[in-house]
Amino acid sequence: MASPTTFQAASHQVDVLRKGGRYIVSVDGREQGSYQLTGKSKWITNSQDFEFPIDGVPYILAVRKGKARLATNNYFLDDNEPFTPAVAPPGWIWFFFILNMLMVIGGGAVPFLLAFLGVALCTSVAASKLQNIAVKFLLCTIITIGMWCALLAVSYLLTAVWY
Repeated sequence: MASPTTFQAASHQVDVLRKGGRYIVSVDGREQGSYQLTGKSKWITNSQDFEFPIDGVPYILAVRKGKARLATNNYFLDDNEPFTPAVAPPGWIWFFFILNMLMVIGGGAVPFLLAFLGVALCTSVAASKLQNIAVKFLLCTIITIGMWCALLAVSYLLTAVWY
């Protein structure tokens, strides 16, 4: 069984246990709540924020790429870094997701790996802190074209070797 991540919040011990797809929060040994990633956050960024009170003070369970962190007063408790809210991925990311996943139709490990890499890179760009959406869209376009060119190059090389 996985061990919980422990945080010290004021005079309380907060434990966060990941059990399946849920995050169970316990304060001083008593279960405070159970939270589960939903929607786009679950499938694309694996990041979401959940607010809960301890003695009337709002705390935020911040899940980032599957890792649980605790924040209050706009700072994370583990390293005192500024807290930034999780942002849902933009809707246009699905366009690039589909374009990259179409490579899988070719079958085999190489198309799958290139499709996975394209999706991962585009998701990373979409979730980045760049403010300009046009730049993000352009970068995802370049990544997707690059993945397709790589697939065509590998296909050409394999054809040249076999025949």
